[in-house]
Amino acid sequence: QALPLPVDADQMFSVAEHSPNCTSIGTVVVTDPDTMDMKTFSFSGGNIRNVFAINSMTGEISVAKSARLDFATLNAYDLRVA
Repeated sequence: QALPLPVDADQMFSVAEHSPNCTSIGTVVVTDPDTMDMKTFSFSGGNIRNVFAINSMTGEISVAKSARLDFATLNAYDLRVA
């Protein structure tokens, strides 16, 4: 059974509207004393319309659907990472 990642709380990233696909936004920081444990990252919520992607091995968040990154429709996302 996978244990929840010890994600450091309230990490904030920003990105320009209509940034190209694959634009890196930031990397999720975790604090884990078990440095030898394999960590995998995924969204557990907030990725409305699948606008973003997360690298499951590194935690890097990037733009996945640039055309849907429209601040007139939604100007903030509360992404949750597991």
